[in-house]
Amino acid sequence: MTPKNIHLNFTLSFAIKDIQRNALILLNISMLVNIQYNLIAHWMYAEAHGLQEMVLQQVDSWSNNAEKGLEFVSWKKMSFPLN
Repeated sequence: MTPKNIHLNFTLSFAIKDIQRNALILLNISMLVNIQYNLIAHWMYAEAHGLQEMVLQQVDSWSNNAEKGLEFVSWKKMSFPLN
């Protein structure tokens, strides 16, 4: 082997290792983004479900409290469906 071939092989092996390492880093980043997206989506679903339950509760008792408007009990524990 000539010195030129040794340099080419040495450089190529480092380039392949860098590509593999960068691919793993990108894979880890995409997994983290996906996890964060899922957490945000579940949080938004839980919030919307909770608000819907509160509004439906007020609509059910609207005739009893027609002059009061909407009043929400913030401390009331509500059950949220989990996927």
